[in-house]
Amino acid sequence: MMMNLTRMRVFNLEDHMTRLLEEFQERIVYGDQDLLNIFFTRYPQGIFTFTCRWNYHAEHCLGDALCADGPISAIHASRKVVLLKQVPAFVALHAAMGNVSAPSLINVDVLGKLKEASFKLGQNLVDHFIVPLRTSLWNTNLSNTASTGCTKELRQQLHLLRLAASRVDNMTAQAAAANGT
Repeated sequence: MMMNLTRMRVFNLEDHMTRLLEEFQERIVYGDQDLLNIFFTRYPQGIFTFTCRWNYHAEHCLGDALCADGPISAIHASRKVVLLKQVPAFVALHAAMGNVSAPSLINVDVLGKLKEASFKLGQNLVDHFIVPLRTSLWNTNLSNTASTGCTKELRQQLHLLRLAASRVDNMTAQAAAANGT
């Protein structure tokens, strides 16, 4: 959850939460989570709901639920989705990040290449993240799963991800050159 701490202070969030705690103390189970839910029910103007582009998750891979409000900007994956290999695109992302376990949806030869090219902070994003991700996505067997929406969507958006990664790589190289590193 992202929070604007300045706005929270101006709104005296601490005082509001203290009063809510006193009022609901005997009826809440999950503490802060329940208090926040009560707070935002009473003050809906205090919350901004991101579009699916900024909170892309497994449910957006099923049937007609595909997120189409722009390029994916933040992926929200649970361990279950990745470790149980429920969503091939998320498994491919996980593998490209270097956390490779043996995803059954990815060809064994491709898996070996992913292990060699696994991304580490400070490395070139295009070569060490986008290229392995592309390889993994294009070698994902779509006939083995009903959850193909995210794989297709990520395949279509690879050019945007590559462009963003190139920009980060260029800025990193410029900063390194300026610092003499």
